[in-house]
Amino acid sequence: MGIPFAELVIGAAMVVALAGLYRAIRLPRLTAYQEAPISARFKRFSWLVILMLPLVLAVPLWPVLRPRSPVRLLLSTTAFLYKDSGAIQGNSLLLMVTPAQSHIPQGGVLPIFYGVENNRPETARGRLFAEVILPDGRVIPTKEVNGTPFALDPLVKTGELVNFDIGALTDASGEMTLRFRCVENGVEMGQRAVAFTVGESGPTFFKDVTAEANVLVEHRPNPHDELPFGNGVAFTDYDTDGWVDIYITNQLGSNALFRNNGNGTFTDQARSAGVDLPDALSTGALFADYDNDGDRDLYVLRYGPNVLFQNNGDGTFTDVTAVAGVGNRGRGVSAAWGDYDRDGYLDLYVTNHTSKLTQDFSHVRSGGAAQPDPGARDALYHNNRDGTFTDVTDLLGLDRQKTGMGFVASFVDYDNDGDPDIYLVNDVYVGRAYGGNLLWRNDGPSRNGRWRFTELSEAARVNAAIFGMGLAVGDYDNNGFQDLFMSNVGRPVLYRNSGNGTFRDVTDCAGIAHAHINDANAVSWGVGLFDYDNDGWLDAYVNNGNMMYFGPSVESDPLDQPNSLFRNNRDGTFTDVSGLSGADNPLKSRALAYGDFNNDGYLDLYVSNFDGPTALYRNESHRNNWLVIKLEGTSSNRDAIGAKVRVSAAGITQLRELRSGEHHGSASEIGAFFGLGQSRNVDRLEILWPSGLVQTFANVSVNQRLHIVEGDTDRPAAAREAGK
Repeated sequence: MGIPFAELVIGAAMVVALAGLYRAIRLPRLTAYQEAPISARFKRFSWLVILMLPLVLAVPLWPVLRPRSPVRLLLSTTAFLYKDSGAIQGNSLLLMVTPAQSHIPQGGVLPIFYGVENNRPETARGRLFAEVILPDGRVIPTKEVNGTPFALDPLVKTGELVNFDIGALTDASGEMTLRFRCVENGVEMGQRAVAFTVGESGPTFFKDVTAEANVLVEHRPNPHDELPFGNGVAFTDYDTDGWVDIYITNQLGSNALFRNNGNGTFTDQARSAGVDLPDALSTGALFADYDNDGDRDLYVLRYGPNVLFQNNGDGTFTDVTAVAGVGNRGRGVSAAWGDYDRDGYLDLYVTNHTSKLTQDFSHVRSGGAAQPDPGARDALYHNNRDGTFTDVTDLLGLDRQKTGMGFVASFVDYDNDGDPDIYLVNDVYVGRAYGGNLLWRNDGPSRNGRWRFTELSEAARVNAAIFGMGLAVGDYDNNGFQDLFMSNVGRPVLYRNSGNGTFRDVTDCAGIAHAHINDANAVSWGVGLFDYDNDGWLDAYVNNGNMMYFGPSVESDPLDQPNSLFRNNRDGTFTDVSGLSGADNPLKSRALAYGDFNNDGYLDLYVSNFDGPTALYRNESHRNNWLVIKLEGTSSNRDAIGAKVRVSAAGITQLRELRSGEHHGSASEIGAFFGLGQSRNVDRLEILWPSGLVQTFANVSVNQRLHIVEGDTDRPAAAREAGK
């Protein structure tokens, strides 16, 4: 019959306690510096006390450790997660960098928390370097950190708060960068750069215009929900008047449909349009013209069933869910539109999370299967071209992850073969049981006409087993292939597309691993890749937010987690410019979407916050030229979702792929938005339509919005329906 579970727990507690005693005696010395707040003596005592607790608590708690009890399930899950904690953080050597402020006076000091976290299974040894990059590009090493050596045991981190004496290094003023580099055996393993200003702070890149634009929504979560989600955001021009509108979901209370008045303000038309859903627990939302009638329809995700609203073309919508057959009853979070068979009609992928707070992972740890959660099964719907859809989920073989906790998926042609593939970001609870995130390559029809998808996330090296909650797709390095960026608890993941069917994790070397608030893990949700400053290179925005849904913050989950903006340095690396952005929202942010609501050629941001107010950030950059392309399919789907647009100017070729659905429960404005820097002319504009048609144009003027119809050989004219 085996040993009773409670006795196993007590025995394990004794082993842990003895290990704690040994650890307290043998606490290793770090070569360079200790954790600033904790002395070595207190740290030894802490190890002894903390690790003896299981022995003290195991005996009185044994009644609740019976099979299938909630406590046992939680312990099982915790053990499962601890086992893979290093892998969840990428088995990486992470730099922890958190500036205490972003503006300092002339001759002042910059307070900043920095350190290293070792997520590898072996001891890490290396050196830390820090340098200041001046406004003129000169690089000056700092005296505070100059080749400082360190040695860290597995799953150990150390750090301290240091005042960097910038005034002693330079008398310059303006925007500067403090860059940390981690070097191991002469090889740079990672870097983190943060921007700050000396002297006058200067204007921010974004301005909060929520109040003046009249787009404030207070998110009201369901207090009885064990796993409540935030609200979704979707941009589109639903009334085809040339100005992009905004739809916001809510859980308790009505959803909002903000119609753009064309003067910087909006009016909520959700009730009159018939899309307010006052009694629904809504989560995500996205728009697309699924019926090819020229106006965009709305799909709203809920705690089942989801709702499909058909746009009537007169400012109102009709609920056609029952007829269409897409009222998925799972715990919907996100969805994505894409024409996987390129028949000219959009298909739909629906991502569902779990309906359970805890699952029994005791079988998973021994190689078995986790307990199934029918509500967690994702769905793929094929458009029948007559207003109805057919559930074709079995094409993906999703039986392998019925326990899955999916957060977001997107259609993306990662291999540039002309048909849309599917990438799915799962929560970590899928973990090693099913290989983490999933990538389905679109292999087209078989001889019998059945469509084929091949799951090859492991072969493509994108099977991250993380707390995946957000996804952004884009070509950040302008190599002509789509890259993947996703959120996590702790270290996010940036996969660079190598162009040969595989990806490489470049998170640390790219300097985009915003994994900590001081020494506690940051929690990221929605993510986006877009060119906020229109310099021709995609930047990254990350929504961060505390997970303590209805209670106070704890030390391991800081309450204040400002959102992050990373500026692309055009060399494969990023600089954290969050403190200068004006969009470093410190609330419990969840979803984000971007769109050009004032038609000035610069993308604006809308951010939702859990149990708090939303925020609309108007882009104030306005230094560079731009070009916006709006497409209208004829043989392809009307929205041209899946089309690739390439723009060449000043020796650089940029790629945009049109899509609807990514980030986290949200969807940005459909279109191809290009920043052109100081280029005054586009040498070549190329469009690869989903139908396979290729159109090219030469010598295109900048700073305009173009509306291009598939197959129209005339030179494109300025868009008549600029927001559509």
